[in-house]
Amino acid sequence: MWHKGIEKKFESLSWKKDRGLPAGVSGDTTVAHSIAYCMALESMTRAVVPQRAYWLRALFLERERIANHLGDIGAICNDAAFAFMLYQLARLKEMVLCTNRKLFGHRFIMDRVVPAGFRSYRS
Repeated sequence: MWHKGIEKKFESLSWKKDRGLPAGVSGDTTVAHSIAYCMALESMTRAVVPQRAYWLRALFLERERIANHLGDIGAICNDAAFAFMLYQLARLKEMVLCTNRKLFGHRFIMDRVVPAGFRSYRS
């Protein structure tokens, strides 16, 4: 089985320089990986995370989850020879991703979750 060598990359970088690495582990779960990484850092350092950051992280995570579910359910429909539903769900997923871009500056909400908070987007 092959792997990406992510663990070794984390070992060689400082926490200040590896901000993009958690998000890059998997393209469609950038928020989930970033939150997990930040939670580990925040726990180790006992960092205080603002309440607003928790709410925004939850919003980011839910939008990511919805987009992924739309894509996965569409793929299941396609596997059952129901291509019409794949197209409809792909269209809905694209609407979610386009809205993410407008609201947060990236279709997959990349680089918004950072240790002890979040990074705001200025259009």
